[in-house]
Amino acid sequence: MTRKGYFLGRDGLPWQERSIAANEETMPLVVEGREVTVFFRSDTAGDLTILVDVVGDGEFEVYVVRPSTTKEFITIDEHFHGVKLRFSTAAVVTAKYHSAP
Repeated sequence: MTRKGYFLGRDGLPWQERSIAANEETMPLVVEGREVTVFFRSDTAGDLTILVDVVGDGEFEVYVVRPSTTKEFITIDEHFHGVKLRFSTAAVVTAKYHSAP
């Protein structure tokens, strides 16, 4: 089953043209080993950190840190159980995902 949607903030609201604080994280997205493509856009330059839970124990490790200003498409095709995002700067952001079956 293909899944699409927005990453959700800690308050359960989507990161859709949303003002966030510096180093704010999304809630974990459970994907259970599926390939995931992350779309990210911000109005301010900063570092986008993608964290993954490889084992499924709730411990997240840094997968990639990339400078971001406008649009980022990042595909994660390794085996993992969950993913969440963190952005280093206060900004207005949109963060979406698309996961393959």
